[in-house]
Amino acid sequence: MNWSQMYAKDHEPTPAQVREAIGSPLWAAFNDAMAATYSAAPVLSYSGCTMQPGWNLKYKKGGRNLCTAYPEAGSFSVMVVIPAGQMAEADLLVASCSAYTQKLYQDTEPFQGSQWLMLRVDTPEILADLLKLIACRARAGKKRAGAG
Repeated sequence: MNWSQMYAKDHEPTPAQVREAIGSPLWAAFNDAMAATYSAAPVLSYSGCTMQPGWNLKYKKGGRNLCTAYPEAGSFSVMVVIPAGQMAEADLLVASCSAYTQKLYQDTEPFQGSQWLMLRVDTPEILADLLKLIACRARAGKKRAGAG
């Protein structure tokens, strides 16, 4: 049974059920990194109109979305959006990432001027790549907040 079948819109999962369904130590590492670096606790929400409908967890800093995690039975994926103003930095950063992340970045067409990346986090290497991309995303917000 897949994640969205396990937890329909009217059956909100608890944090313990999310951890159990994902069943990966990388999930705890991801959440620990988000809390330690950004003081970002996940906010559970249900969406029917995303690339992956169902329950997801949004991580925000200063009211801005840093990324969205999509639980799956036995795994999880995370979407991070690199804004147009950070594309040059992201191009350089991705060159130091895993082959998986490099290929994903190269194969993903920009949408509305931004790069929308959905990384399936199933190795520590991909988790490290994801955290670099989230840091790039977070820096975009700092630049915008300082502008004007």
